[in-house]
Amino acid sequence: MGKTTMISLVCIATGTEESFEVGHAERILAIRDSGWMLPEGSDYELGEDGSISRRDKKKVAGKGQE
Repeated sequence: MGKTTMISLVCIATGTEESFEVGHAERILAIRDSGWMLPEGSDYELGEDGSISRRDKKKVAGKGQE
């Protein structure tokens, strides 16, 4: 079996962090007012289509240098 990617989400109400498989994290975030979000500074981002992808670290690092 291959490696399973886990995504950390933060519960807005309690501030606790929990890890979920990518598909499950996408379904949680797709629910309106689910009470979960990606943590600040996460290596992942939520796309407009609801998919989670790894951030492009080069773009993030270069934003402040314009």
